[in-house]
Amino acid sequence: MPSSQTPDFAGEKNIAVKIPRHAYEATVRFYREVLGLPLLGRSETSESFPQGSPAFDLHGMRLWLDEVPAYSKSDIWLQVQASDVERAMAHLAREGVPV
Repeated sequence: MPSSQTPDFAGEKNIAVKIPRHAYEATVRFYREVLGLPLLGRSETSESFPQGSPAFDLHGMRLWLDEVPAYSKSDIWLQVQASDVERAMAHLAREGVPV
């Protein structure tokens, strides 16, 4: 049972897959051509993502595919919101979660 110190957490609509360079094009092709997911657009370009990251519609979720050259394997990031950010940060710190 959550304590009064625990904020409410809820899932958001963004999922990001951080993909190493060697697997990036094949991964984008898989979601775009093999699964045929609708492309929602691309992120703005930046130093980290010079081509802009594609976002696909995954049943109402935005699936972002980010190329990360320094990665050796893929990593998945899920967007979560908290009712109180300060309490959320304190709660995560108490649970040993690096933020």
